[in-house]
Amino acid sequence: MELREVRAFMRSRRRLVAVCLLLALGSAVIVTVLRSSQPPLYRVTILPTLGGSHTVAHAINDRGQVVGVSERADGSSHLFLWDRENGMRDLGPVVNDLVQINGVGQIVATMRDPNDNNRAFVWGPNSGRRVLPTLGGGTMASPGGSTMSGRSSDVRKPRPETATPLSGTRTTAYAI
Repeated sequence: MELREVRAFMRSRRRLVAVCLLLALGSAVIVTVLRSSQPPLYRVTILPTLGGSHTVAHAINDRGQVVGVSERADGSSHLFLWDRENGMRDLGPVVNDLVQINGVGQIVATMRDPNDNNRAFVWGPNSGRRVLPTLGGGTMASPGGSTMSGRSSDVRKPRPETATPLSGTRTTAYAI
């Protein structure tokens, strides 16, 4: 091979390498654009407040319903239910942030009764707030997944009895 032929061969080889690199780069750009056009796996929503300074979400169910505690303008803590169709709903005062929601939209939480006792309650979309019975003292909701249990204190005993997931010797827990 003559020197002229060798140089021509090397130039054509460089052009071939350059074309291959440009094709690879173009393919990478196309793949990146196609991947970025896929819908996101989640959507972030900033929840409103009930007039106070903060809202804290504590649970979400498979229907996209969110429950938690939000501060009102007067500083009190209220239970809320939020979903895309109805927005933020104030479900009344709560004692603490132990709230949970199940798959059908029932919520368990704790409130204070007029005698200043803690009372566990269940809120349902069709039934509203139902206060759970006690042994004469207060009750406290203890949400935990799909089974929600709690405790009830007996006014004749100085310490509370704790319920087992379905029933105990002196208490009954409610599964919703």
